[in-house]
Amino acid sequence: MSDLCRIRRMRGRAAFPLLSLLVIALAAAGVLTHRWMQRKAAERAASKGPAVASSAPRQEVAVTAMGHAQLLAAARRALAEHRLLAPEGDNAFAYYLEARKRQPHNRVVSSALRELFPFAVESAEQSINAGRFDEAEREIALLDRADPTNYSLNILRAKLDAQRKLAQTPPPAAHGRSKPEGSRVATTTATAPSDAPSQTPPPPAQASAPAVEPKPAAPAPQMAQAAPVAPTEAPVQRTPPLLLRRVQPAYPVAARRAHRQGWVDVGYTVDAEGHVVDAHVVAARPRHIFDVAALNAVRYWEYKPALRDGKAVAQAVQSRILFHL
Repeated sequence: MSDLCRIRRMRGRAAFPLLSLLVIALAAAGVLTHRWMQRKAAERAASKGPAVASSAPRQEVAVTAMGHAQLLAAARRALAEHRLLAPEGDNAFAYYLEARKRQPHNRVVSSALRELFPFAVESAEQSINAGRFDEAEREIALLDRADPTNYSLNILRAKLDAQRKLAQTPPPAAHGRSKPEGSRVATTTATAPSDAPSQTPPPPAQASAPAVEPKPAAPAPQMAQAAPVAPTEAPVQRTPPLLLRRVQPAYPVAARRAHRQGWVDVGYTVDAEGHVVDAHVVAARPRHIFDVAALNAVRYWEYKPALRDGKAVAQAVQSRILFHL
């Protein structure tokens, strides 16, 4: 019996330090948890102000922390959500470029960037047309990382510079245009009094001799004789623009793989030098499949400019580009 009591006392003495250690560990865990929650609350409170400004750097850190498989999955998800070039740091091109940086010879990544490039060019062009010049510049820089030698980048940069200059140019003053009209009004009002004296004498003559009225009618035949002089001008001779060089569009790889066919109606202007400017899609079937390929081809076409009375002038043109396998 004494041995049994001795064993129980020994067990109790051994359990007391263990219980003390457990209590200390729980207390320490509680303190650490409380401090962690305070730190998170402080971070959330501090991030409410500059959250927008610091979102892009945090996103870049998140991108660099991803693995290769995670980058490809994020790129596919961004592509499905139509986030091709935006927002900054969270778009398909950003993920694919980071994946290519880690594996430069990965065929999947290289093929994806090559096939998506024409659609990304169109997206950047839409940013330019919408007046989002800073965003367009960022998107062009992203495209430059994907394919620095692509000629479409030169077109985008030229269009961006032109649109910026156009936006910075002040509109012409309204009074500048009204001056010619004012001068016309002034001349008409100035000539009116000169005719008035010649027309004022007839009313008394009509009152004195109503049967004799040849003098008031005399100016009318003179004006009637002067009117037919206008049609003596020679008719304007016009010659439409003549296509000299036609560049065939590149068939989109994705459309070729899917055996898709269609057409695109492209509207553009042939300037006085025979170059194509302001090319845009008027209609297409299907939409957004062949648009970029058609625009890229038409921009390289060369024309003999339209003529008006022997002088080269700009003229609007519309052409249909067919895509058939």
